[in-house]
Amino acid sequence: MGTVRNISYVNRKEDSLTTALNRKTKEFNTFVYKASHDIRGPLASIIGLANLASSEIDHKESLAYFNMIADCARQLDKTLQELLQVSAIGLGEVNVQKVNIADLTKNIFNRFSAIGQLENIVVHTKFNDIHFIHTDSRLLQLSLQYLIDNSIKYCNQNNREAFIQLQVNPCGQGIEIEIADNGIGIAPLVQNRIFEMFFRGTEMSKGAGLGLYIANKLIQKLGGHISFQSKHMEGSVFKVYLPVTEAQKLNTVKEAAYII
Repeated sequence: MGTVRNISYVNRKEDSLTTALNRKTKEFNTFVYKASHDIRGPLASIIGLANLASSEIDHKESLAYFNMIADCARQLDKTLQELLQVSAIGLGEVNVQKVNIADLTKNIFNRFSAIGQLENIVVHTKFNDIHFIHTDSRLLQLSLQYLIDNSIKYCNQNNREAFIQLQVNPCGQGIEIEIADNGIGIAPLVQNRIFEMFFRGTEMSKGAGLGLYIANKLIQKLGGHISFQSKHMEGSVFKVYLPVTEAQKLNTVKEAAYII
């Protein structure tokens, strides 16, 4: 009886600690979210004022200073947006819906193209008859956006045949979204750290080192995982595995019945 009581006590203690940890994590995520949100207001004012000053000043050196202020403020704003996304991952709920994977990826590439980031990169997409998946559209799009952004940032500038290839394949009880590139790759010594928060693997990194961390956390929230292979100065392949949801299984059965 004593052993049973001890086990019961340990289980209650573990449940209590888990509940307390979850509460503290939620409180921290809420703090980061609100603090980041509040800081972005004054930061937007700094960017606006710097841009206004730049448009009204003719003095060359002063103009350069105001441009640097605006650039630094924009970089800080980008970091705050990423921190908001990190905290939102912990606070938000997964909203599963039917998603057109071709449209979703097209929108991502169009956004990068609109700001001139795909000018020297050829994009290939292949969906292998997988047109729809059931998942959270916003979380998946954000995750793929970070992975594609990573391929763009670290493309080989000396390669005139730079490419990014995205394809969707069936994989066991789920699907796999593969993003391959022939960029500079990832050095072997840092490959085990690329999903760490605030980790920057090369001197070329200009951000806060949150992109791959966020992408990985988002996919984990969707019940999946990210794996990768990379060769330095040859390229990288990131594979996003997502499990098939019950809604997707039901939809597949209905489609099969319709075809029959």
